[in-house]
Amino acid sequence: MPSVCGAHSLEEALSSCFQHVERMEGANCYHCTVCARLVTATKEAKLRSLPPFLTLSLLRFNFDAVKCKRYKETGSFTFPLHLNTGPYCEDAKESEEFQYDLYSVIVHKGGCYGGHYHAFIPDIDGLGVWSSMQKEEEMFKNKESNLGLFSELDPIEFCKLVISQAGPHGLTMDAMSKTMQEVMGVSWKKKYRKQHGTLTKFLQAHSDVFIYNKDVHWISLREPYNAWNAGKINELCSMAEEHNRQNLHPHRAGSVEPPDQPNNNVSSGEDARPVGGWFDFDDSHVRPISERELEQQFEGKESAYMLFYRKSTLKRPVEAFGNPWYKVPQYLTDEINEINDNLLKQRHNHELQLNSINVSVHLSPHYEMRDGGLQTRSSEGDAALTMVLDRRMSVAQLKSELLQLLGSWTGHFEVSLAKHLPAGLHVYPGLCGYEQRTLMDCGIDDGCSLFVWDGQKVQGKTILTGADNEPVLLNLHWMSVVQPACRAFCKNMTLRQLRCSLARDMGITARALRIIRGWPKAQVELTSKQDSETLHGLSLIDGDSLGLVAHGVKGDVALAHTKTVMPGTRWTRVVDGLEDCGTKRGAGEAMVPFQEDTPISAIKASAIDKLQLGTNVSDTCCLRVDAGTGLLLTPLSEEDRAEEANLRNGCTLVLTRGEAPRADQLFLHFTIGSTLGSELELIVDKNCSVRECLRLVLDKAGVTGCEWHLCRVSLCGQTQGPLQEEDLMLEHLHIHSGDHLHVMEGKLLPKGFLRLSVWLMEEGVRQESNEDAEIQGIMGYEKLTKLEEVKISCQASLDDLKLQVLTLLDMEQIHVPSLSHLRLWLLEGKHCRRILQNSQRQLKKLGLSSKFQIGVQLLDKEENLRSTDMVLSLRRRIPGLRTYTKAEDLLFDTSQDCTARSLLLSVAVHVKLSAEQLLIAKHFPTTHEWLIIEDAPQGRKIKKKKAKQNLRQFPYHLKNGDVIGVKNKQTESSPDFSSFEDDMQKEQMKTTAEEKRRQSTSTDTSTPRHPRPEVPLSISVADFR
Repeated sequence: MPSVCGAHSLEEALSSCFQHVERMEGANCYHCTVCARLVTATKEAKLRSLPPFLTLSLLRFNFDAVKCKRYKETGSFTFPLHLNTGPYCEDAKESEEFQYDLYSVIVHKGGCYGGHYHAFIPDIDGLGVWSSMQKEEEMFKNKESNLGLFSELDPIEFCKLVISQAGPHGLTMDAMSKTMQEVMGVSWKKKYRKQHGTLTKFLQAHSDVFIYNKDVHWISLREPYNAWNAGKINELCSMAEEHNRQNLHPHRAGSVEPPDQPNNNVSSGEDARPVGGWFDFDDSHVRPISERELEQQFEGKESAYMLFYRKSTLKRPVEAFGNPWYKVPQYLTDEINEINDNLLKQRHNHELQLNSINVSVHLSPHYEMRDGGLQTRSSEGDAALTMVLDRRMSVAQLKSELLQLLGSWTGHFEVSLAKHLPAGLHVYPGLCGYEQRTLMDCGIDDGCSLFVWDGQKVQGKTILTGADNEPVLLNLHWMSVVQPACRAFCKNMTLRQLRCSLARDMGITARALRIIRGWPKAQVELTSKQDSETLHGLSLIDGDSLGLVAHGVKGDVALAHTKTVMPGTRWTRVVDGLEDCGTKRGAGEAMVPFQEDTPISAIKASAIDKLQLGTNVSDTCCLRVDAGTGLLLTPLSEEDRAEEANLRNGCTLVLTRGEAPRADQLFLHFTIGSTLGSELELIVDKNCSVRECLRLVLDKAGVTGCEWHLCRVSLCGQTQGPLQEEDLMLEHLHIHSGDHLHVMEGKLLPKGFLRLSVWLMEEGVRQESNEDAEIQGIMGYEKLTKLEEVKISCQASLDDLKLQVLTLLDMEQIHVPSLSHLRLWLLEGKHCRRILQNSQRQLKKLGLSSKFQIGVQLLDKEENLRSTDMVLSLRRRIPGLRTYTKAEDLLFDTSQDCTARSLLLSVAVHVKLSAEQLLIAKHFPTTHEWLIIEDAPQGRKIKKKKAKQNLRQFPYHLKNGDVIGVKNKQTESSPDFSSFEDDMQKEQMKTTAEEKRRQSTSTDTSTPRHPRPEVPLSISVADFR
């Protein structure tokens, strides 16, 4: 075992052991057994025989005798790949038998008190395809030289080259970043960010060259790029590939070929071996490394700990090269294949769930161009279909699935990205030419919309696509018309084109038309000098108002083919959910305009008219806001305005079956029973009392009986306190629409009263259930017997509670001399929480509520506990038997202090022994461990006053009922307090944990776990204006 201390290399350490010659002379002479006298001699150590595998443990862990602590040697200690052991052998000569090759390195990461081990092992069977050290160095040099090919290229020109290579329609931001990485060999962040900023900001700063749509992250060029320049990137890429073709070979670890096809990179000779190929085995992770990384293990906290050398004469058979199944038993092969198949299935299901997206597919036969945007024609048939796709699939596969789903399609078939805008559905460039790209590369993600059409027209009208042709919805005001008009225009339309279009529809000349912006409030005229600017350049957005004034025109002039809306128009999407009362996206939908003062009833009527559902459904349906999580919020009151209902621009409403609440009514959710199960929905009046509301709920649910009461439910779904005031109205109790109430069984107690369950704590046979583990370790009371319930006022004292407990039927047969012979415990889930102390204190000040249970313990003598008293369970250890005597009560007074010394003195008085003879420890029932209680260690004296020890705090957390073990130092000096019972419980806990682990691993994880649905949060805030 060569020591790292005092040596810098493995050869130096071996030389100090096997080449150092010690001369024995003088007082250290050697006694010769032949001549029987002291003679001068030399002493040295040599190796007589060598094993096939040489194991060398580097002694990196030492002990510092001065500091009295261990430490790890982290100094440099080199070791060779090839070791010649001839100089260290007894028969030293040049022979191949003394040559060893490095076979494995065990690396330790960490310090002397803990760390992590992993191993480096060479690829002796040539299972991987590796590059040599020289080629690896050339690879890094070539990567740097690749940057020189593009260093002189302007970033604007380079971006134009990349975009033009993708096609006339452009590409997504992710695809552009990936292409730049492949071409340059380095990302934009490392190459240009320091000088030009992020790629997004760079593209937005050069909006005159690039078109960047931040909604779909799509990039395109404003003008077509020169074909000669477009081919330049191919030339640069070819130069980079030709530059690296000779030397660059990526690491492909684990590229195993089948057994019947040997690895072609390994020759069949005996000297065939991999070049620089090593694996790093780190638990369940295996990664390829090169011999270069072995040099990093010479020193540091992560350094070599053990070395394994293998004789060079040991040759692997030819059949082993490139064959991962060489000499592997068939049963192991079958087991490995089965495990790999299961792993592949799990990985497939996981990736499928990870890459599954929901998209809405809109069909062009159900749409028409109306008012500048694509609108649904009618409710006949589904205007949109919901599809679950794998975003790794190609565009060609998507088109094939759509054609198979539609059945028949006449004419050209094109799929384009689409988006819902206030003006209607807008279409972006199609996916033609990207058939081999994945949906992810094309920017199709979860929630996207696709439009299926012929690529040019919808219902005979040409459709303008792209980000530049997005429609802007404007409110147009004509002086002689009371109601304004609403129409959509392309945002790249110039003001001159807008003026001509409006004048043509109004039957006047363009010169006679004046356009005033901000009508009717802030009026700014758009003059003829701005005619060349686009609507986007004029910063016109959806909902802006334009006033139209005509000069020199007699009579009334009106806009033709317009729809009337109020100023400040907002838009909402209404989905038809009358069939399944859900939020199925495949149902009919319509865009409905509204204002802040628009009644909800008007929005519903407009939606019914657009969806062509008929007037007979108006009284049997209501509007509910889609929370976006698969849940619907409270129905909107039809008497409220849009502002009062908090309707936002662009929100989604669902038209469902049901009645809408009036302004004087509440829409409430109810659950009935001991657990929160299925919900009931009920509309009640605001002035309805709690008792009347309870009766209505029970009648609707068909539940009989009178012993029921209502409880509030928190936003987290937890049942809170009951509604005590049954005669108060719901409005006075601050109950609002959408609140959740729980109907609990049991008669409601008067206000200020508690219902407490009483349990009798008795000595009994020990149970194996872990449920009562904490009770079993306290006071020796291992059996709980449930008594009756006690109803008592929270103003009563603890003595009153004891007196009422004695009046129970089950307690009449038990003789209790006085109230002082009873001790009451507060139980929570059959676990003792604390002792109820101070008999004259009120119950409400003791923190009692109906959710707690009371445990009754019978005492042999009177007891009057104060607030500062602590009752502990004292158990004496029997010497030599690893067990304890029966538990005894110890009254520990903490009024003065709660330190280890004061507790030790109290124990000494109780057991009638000297404190110096005793050793005490606390038992933790959850872990079955013991912690010795001793005074806090005294550090060096400092000016700051040290805090006084408190056993109630960390690490003891002493409380009522804790078990204290006592040991006599004279009879047993060992600090070990564990018992046979603790060992059994630990073994049982270990077995239970192992069983749970096996059950979890055996569970079929291939079924994807659906996340819990999110609960919408609705907060009611009063208006203080």
